[in-house]
Amino acid sequence: MKIARLIIPCVLATAVLQACTSSSATKETATEEDNATTSNAATTSTEHTNATSKKNDSIDAAAFLTATVAAAKNGQLPNVPFTVGQTTYQQVEEQWGKPNLSFLNTANYVQYRVAKQEQIAYGIGIGRGHTLYDLRAFVADDGKTPLSSISFKKIQQHLGKPSEKTFIGPDRIWSYPSGNYTLKFIGSAKDRTLHHISVYSKVYDDSTQ
Repeated sequence: MKIARLIIPCVLATAVLQACTSSSATKETATEEDNATTSNAATTSTEHTNATSKKNDSIDAAAFLTATVAAAKNGQLPNVPFTVGQTTYQQVEEQWGKPNLSFLNTANYVQYRVAKQEQIAYGIGIGRGHTLYDLRAFVADDGKTPLSSISFKKIQQHLGKPSEKTFIGPDRIWSYPSGNYTLKFIGSAKDRTLHHISVYSKVYDDSTQ
């Protein structure tokens, strides 16, 4: 009887221990599954964010180039309220305020940046009679998206071969006649992506660079 009394509690203790161990294992498995689900969700969220960011940084090249060519014939750029050969620097300051950066030397060139960012948005060359001779855009017509998603291959597909190709340092420059102006596409000679565009008038250019 004494032996039986000792055996029964031992059996019960063993059963309880096994039950606890089984429960712990189940909790650990559930935790691992929860962690895996959370990890997968985080990965999916990151991939979605990156994809969205990449999409937001891209431009409809055909639409942008069509709008740019149309505006350039009038000495303008899309959604920029100035005209090369007509707008004065005083009028620019009246609408946009003081520039973020000025090179008032041989080039007489000023820059305006994207709001609250270091990224350059527009550049303006000031020529004879304080009139604009060069109007540059470093962003799309939304005023913030870089032009780097547009390749020179896309430019040629849409506009044909340029009338002139030049290289200055690391930059390649493609020029197209556009009425009384010249439309220029400037970008990296290495990766062949667009950096900025320019509507230029030689008539008003009195820079010495």
